[in-house]
This record gives sequence, C-alpha cells and structure tokens, in this order.
Amino acid sequence: MNKHKILVIDDNPIVQSVYKRKLEALGYDVMTANDGAGAVSQIRANGPDLALVDLTLPDHDGMSPVQWDGFIVVEWMKRLHLEKKIPFIVVTASQSPANREKALSVGASAYFNKSVPFEEIAAAIKTALENAAPTVPATPAGGTS
Repeated sequence: MNKHKILVIDDNPIVQSVYKRKLEALGYDVMTANDGAGAVSQIRANGPDLALVDLTLPDHDGMSPVQWDGFIVVEWMKRLHLEKKIPFIVVTASQSPANREKALSVGASAYFNKSVPFEEIAAAIKTALENAAPTVPATPAGGTS
C-alpha cells in the first residue's frame, strides 16, 4: 500500500515535530514547512495527499511580495494542483469564528484549535483522505467493463 503524504505547515518547530512524530507513528509520510514559501515549495516538489495548515505564518524573509497566511497557501495549493484537489485541515491557535467560517467556506475538511486532542485531528485526516480517494468503477462479476 502506498503511504499517504501529509504536509504540516506551521511556523512553530515544536508543533511541526510533534505532529510529524505522531503522524509517522500512524504510517504517514510527513513533510514540514514553516512558512508560505516553504509550503509552496513542498507542494510543487512532493504533491502531498493532505495538508495541515496553520493560519498564521511568518513573512519568510521580510522581502516577499506575498504576505503569507494559511488562506493564501490554500489558494496556491488549488492553483498548483488543478488536477488533484488536495484536502486540507486547519489547525490553528485562532479563536476567530470568522476564520473558522472562512476556512470551511474555502474547502477545509475540518477546523481545529491547537488545543484539541491529536486523536481528533488523526480521525479528521483519515476521513479527509478516504473522501478524497479516487473511486474505481465497479466491474461486473465475471466480466470486464
């Protein structure tokens, strides 16, 4: 079975490390990015099957014309992989109802505050990957389609 690739986008190296360790223990291949430019680079190079996205990201070098946040990263994911919708789950410290509403309206599979137990995030990942799995047309018994 092919391992699913998950991209963790968060500016906190401790959060990255914890999610990476826990997701790898569940059998996922995990990549990390700590800013928007790094996320786009990972998306281009590795085509993740799912992304965990923090909404608050730093301006990588202070010179970037793009003021990155999780919503802009999601837009880049959509542009870079038009043929494959990459599901994403927002995991953020933001308590803003407006951010939650916006994230869900642009297609987030789920929205969590960082204080949520990891098991809830893991369950949402599993569900999002199952829902994103391509469907194979049924072949009639004893024949070909």
